Amino acid sequence: ERSSAPMIATITVPSVQMFYANLHGCTYLTKVISPKATAFNPDTFYGCTLLQSVTLMSDANSDERVTLSTRMFYGCERLASIDLTNALFDGAYTNGSVADTFNGCKALRTIVMPVATKVPSGAFSGCTNITSVYAPVATVIGSDAFNGCISLGYVDMPVATAVHDRAFKDCSSLSEINADTGLNPFINISDIRS
Repeated sequence: ERSSAPMIATITVPSVQMFYANLHGCTYLTKVISPKATAFNPDTFYGCTLLQSVTLMSDANSDERVTLSTRMFYGCERLASIDLTNALFDGAYTNGSVADTFNGCKALRTIVMPVATKVPSGAFSGCTNITSVYAPVATVIGSDAFNGCISLGYVDMPVATAVHDRAFKDCSSLSEINADTGLNPFINISDIRS
């Protein structure tokens, strides 16, 4: 359902634990600031095509984490800046309930996820301008997680132990991966790009 306030340009999320608002299709939204919210509904910013900047849990020293959800930023084509310092993907990863969080966010360039232990299916699929990914504690990379990230050249995920089907499909620029040496799919980069 389309947002009833399509002319909103900036939103500062109040100090709430769960942000229940659905801004799906809010076509004028350009900036979101959320210093305290720790969870969001699926599809919260789906289709906010002008959204450019998001700040989530800006206190890097906080023990609290923000939980990203399914299709939360799906199709936010101009989203170029997002702080994922304290971000996790929803814990229900294995049954596919979290997917496509940033699918189609074509302006994203560098992904830094210092606390995310999993990257779900399709999380960054179609993010054609991502050049590097840093996920130092991620152990699981879901199917199609970076599918179609044609500019992705470097991936740093030193403790990854499971990479699912098509995780790096069509990542034609991928040239360097820092990963667990015992991880078979990383023996040949060309094998993981297909």
